[in-house]
Amino acid sequence: MATREGQLYPRLKTFVRCAADELNNSCHSIAYASLLLPSFATVALVLPLPEGGAPMNRLVGLQRDVRESQVYRDMLLAQPEDFYLSYYGYIPDPVQKLFLVEQTIQAAQAPREFINDVYRVKVRKSPPVVHLDISRHDGQPICSWRDLQEIKNELVGPECEAIDLFPAESRLVDTAHQYHLWVMEDPTFRFPFGYDNRIVLPQPMQYNEQTVGTAARTAALGDGGGAFNVMIPHLTAS
Repeated sequence: MATREGQLYPRLKTFVRCAADELNNSCHSIAYASLLLPSFATVALVLPLPEGGAPMNRLVGLQRDVRESQVYRDMLLAQPEDFYLSYYGYIPDPVQKLFLVEQTIQAAQAPREFINDVYRVKVRKSPPVVHLDISRHDGQPICSWRDLQEIKNELVGPECEAIDLFPAESRLVDTAHQYHLWVMEDPTFRFPFGYDNRIVLPQPMQYNEQTVGTAARTAALGDGGGAFNVMIPHLTAS
């Protein structure tokens, strides 16, 4: 179950991106921005990143910048009392505030991070599960399922299965365009749902939208099934 500490990290990243956006006046051009110290900011500008699905570079390990923790520490300590009341349920005294801040920073940091030309991935291991926290450098939504599959394959294993949880509203965390995969480390484990066999087409199937709409309306009116056309790409034997 998500904790308040776990919910805080995406908000902090969003805050940093918004601060960078004000400096650059273009959120689509921001690849990575971090406030290194309260007195200045460092911002990297790039061309718009691909929407997803196109070939991407392999992920490489990222060395943690110790200054990043200080950024979040300063940001948390500068928050008003209402912030602590909202997130922690009470207004802490100075000693309690320091403890909460350190606890939150430790919970938010990932032991390992990886990046490529499009994505940044934080990896947290809690056997038998590996948690992949995935976001784009430009902060935009992730539109490609294939990219997520490739990231899972590369960081955990092609035969390891993962889930993308759609939680109950009572524990929903929706603060930024961050995506989470929970991957089983055991490559022989299989969830008790999903398809049994592999079917991968070189091109996606194309449905005749007009015919599908007509069939659906016919079925809804009780006038019969009404089959619809499906265009299946030509498959060649390999």
